[in-house]
Amino acid sequence: MASVLRRFRRLAPPGGAMAGVSPPEDVDAERHMELASVFATLDAVQRDVDGILDAAHREADRITATAVAGAAALLARARDDAVLEKARVSQERMSSFAGERAAVLTRAHAQAAAIRNSASARADAAAAAVVERLRALAADGEARRGR
Repeated sequence: MASVLRRFRRLAPPGGAMAGVSPPEDVDAERHMELASVFATLDAVQRDVDGILDAAHREADRITATAVAGAAALLARARDDAVLEKARVSQERMSSFAGERAAVLTRAHAQAAAIRNSASARADAAAAAVVERLRALAADGEARRGR
């Protein structure tokens, strides 16, 4: 109701020929005219913002694609390095085991030689003891015969 009453506002103080009567006022049209330039500016700004956002999205997509490709290359290189490192470690272990095996075999040969030498010495000592005992028994037997 207030907008209807505002249309017929007074243009002059009361009492004149046109007292109380004035041409209708279109408030909405005035607002639209006042805001039209603001909205036109906002539309231009929105177009600029949309262009900037599109460029930013394209740049982000390009950066993402570059990062994905770099990560894939880095991962492939890491896998290759891992395979090479595993092979190197396996070779080191094999060399270490071969060295340990050679050391164990050397110790085993030395122990076997010591055992053979000890057994030979014991066999010689046992043979000498048996011969000595046999001589003693023979001498004792001859001594009993001669008595």
